[in-house]
Amino acid sequence: MARYRIMFSKLGPARYISHLDLMKAFERSLKRAALPVALTQGFNPHPVMSFAAPVPVGMDGEKEYLDMELTEAINSEQVKAALRDMLPEGLGVKNVRQVDQAAPSPMAVVNRASYEAVGWETDLSIDELNSAINEFLNSQQIIIERKNKKTNTIKAVDIRPGIYSMKTSVSEQGVPQLKLELAIGSAANVRPEDVISALSRFNPQTDLTDALIRRTGLYVKNNDGIKSLWEV
Repeated sequence: MARYRIMFSKLGPARYISHLDLMKAFERSLKRAALPVALTQGFNPHPVMSFAAPVPVGMDGEKEYLDMELTEAINSEQVKAALRDMLPEGLGVKNVRQVDQAAPSPMAVVNRASYEAVGWETDLSIDELNSAINEFLNSQQIIIERKNKKTNTIKAVDIRPGIYSMKTSVSEQGVPQLKLELAIGSAANVRPEDVISALSRFNPQTDLTDALIRRTGLYVKNNDGIKSLWEV
């Protein structure tokens, strides 16, 4: 058995693919690529794959990750080339590397994500917007309501501890952009749209809810610092 980590992008038309359909797209592409994919046991075997974190429908993902297993070791560049040519429009393989079989799955360790939002409309300058954001982040608590689909109940959640960074700037192309670093994973999960909505409620002049959001990276923060999932 050989395990590989795939860094891929999910952009443009692929942003509207659900996580389930994304998994099916990779399964079909792996089959067409004729790679010796390891299969699960049982009545309905499927490729042994583990995605780091689902990308919400409607959101671009620039650097997403999945681990998969092959029944034999193959050069990473060969795996990359074989899979890249089989993926549907909007899905792209950026890199592939072999990882240790004993390494934890990306889903088990990911706890930090970066996002970028563009395309909003506001009368505030970048400096005024950052000043309003700093006031927002100085709040001891930022409470939102979340609905539990299973129990159909609403729970108040403080998302402030999971907002690590939030700032606006202007890109090299002159486009205003909001950059966020937020908690993600099983221990804590803060959605960028919840943060932006909470900001607009805090200060109506900072309504950025019409922004287009993309996830730009997934990371692991531990005692050794912050590393991308590619480095782990």
